[in-house]
Amino acid sequence: MHYSRNTFSKSSRLNTLRPRKQGVTIGQRSRLSVGDIRQTNKLYQCPVCGGVLATTSGAFSSLRNGSTSTCVWRIRVEKGYYIKLRLATDREGEAVAGRCQGPYIEIKETIVSQRLSQYCIDGETYTTESPGSQLYVSFTRDLRHPSRGFSASYTTTCYKHFTTAFGVLESPGFPSNYPSSAECQWVITGQGKINISFNVFDMERHSRCSYDYIELRDGPTIDSRLIKRLCGGSLPNKMSTTGNVLFVRFKSDRSLEKMGFSMTWQSDTDECATVDKGSCMHDCFNFIGGYRCGCKIGYILAPDKRNCQLDCGGMLTSTSGVIFSPNYPRHYPDNKECEWHIDLPPGAKTILYFTELDVESGGSSCIYDRVAIYDSASPTPKLFGPYCNGNRPGILNLNNEVRIVFQTDRSTVRRGFRLTYRSTGVDECKSSNGGCQMICVDKEEGHECRCPSGYRLNTDGQTCAGTSTYCTMLPLLLSVLVRGVQL
Repeated sequence: MHYSRNTFSKSSRLNTLRPRKQGVTIGQRSRLSVGDIRQTNKLYQCPVCGGVLATTSGAFSSLRNGSTSTCVWRIRVEKGYYIKLRLATDREGEAVAGRCQGPYIEIKETIVSQRLSQYCIDGETYTTESPGSQLYVSFTRDLRHPSRGFSASYTTTCYKHFTTAFGVLESPGFPSNYPSSAECQWVITGQGKINISFNVFDMERHSRCSYDYIELRDGPTIDSRLIKRLCGGSLPNKMSTTGNVLFVRFKSDRSLEKMGFSMTWQSDTDECATVDKGSCMHDCFNFIGGYRCGCKIGYILAPDKRNCQLDCGGMLTSTSGVIFSPNYPRHYPDNKECEWHIDLPPGAKTILYFTELDVESGGSSCIYDRVAIYDSASPTPKLFGPYCNGNRPGILNLNNEVRIVFQTDRSTVRRGFRLTYRSTGVDECKSSNGGCQMICVDKEEGHECRCPSGYRLNTDGQTCAGTSTYCTMLPLLLSVLVRGVQL
């Protein structure tokens, strides 16, 4: 029926149709009755095997000696409730290599969804629970042995345990009004703390929430620590558990039903609490639903979003090194300015040259993207460049203080540059003998450790080992003498 019981009657107190037999019900706009379903099946000549079940509990079975190869039952209950199904099968066959040899039963949530489970007709009893408010039960018969089948019964409940990382929980019947005298309990178990947010909230108001309410508890049972008891019509604030389990209880009294609630939960795993900090090189920041890596001052996040690399610019004090444009050898970003300072000991010279220069050309003045080099040790810093495609310089001989500035505009980007520098004119042996155990020899490009006759240089390039029967103290004595210390 698609109309109210009195839509076409002479009086609102009378029913439109009145069955001849006592006890026969006619469905209303809320749902179809058993009689409506039977009449529809007969009108459209639907198979007798299978049907639609819309009551809170019921039973059904396959027809023995039936002629239909496949039967389908649809069980549908109010939203917010779940179906507990019990199947008792006849003795027929068994599963071989995971497949039933003979008749079998398939369980789905909807007719087009993936299979939840499959049971062979093998004499066993099975139980299953729906993920939502409906189930499809499909029975495929072996027509060679049609006498074997099953019997089933089901009940409804609003008690459920969830183990998914994300989900939506709704009051019974939502978005229609929840029923009176209802009580539901749910347990949610996640891998980390559970974050709760309400999308809709409309329940009977009371100062102590004694009539209709929802309870959130920080743990698995009704005795766990109470997070909040909620009622009324205001949308609650977001909440979280301290552990990985949430207990939810909904209760209504005998009067004044409302729309209820729709609640979203999300289990939050703290990836930053692991030993490798979520594979982050520097810092790890956890948030609801994930995490992100961060870098310390002077570094930027690499393209893999895990490692850190030096941001463009900085102070360089080593006697040799390499300077790259940002993201090299990939394209540098637009609208960027970077500045490097090379600071070597007084008296040193800096030899600098480009191994690659691929910067947007802009004439001799490089008006778009440019690399400018300043000899800062002079009283008035001397400019070399600017440089871009088309005017790459040769080797530059500069003083001990050099400033390199890279600037890009807001348009075309290219590979960038790679610049190498080294120092000359610095006697590295004057500082701690250059790290050498015995003899330090200054060279144009750094220094070299050597050993006296009868000794050889170890693989570390600094210490010496004897090749004869010299006294074991001789290396130490020679080291002291070479450094010019009076014994």
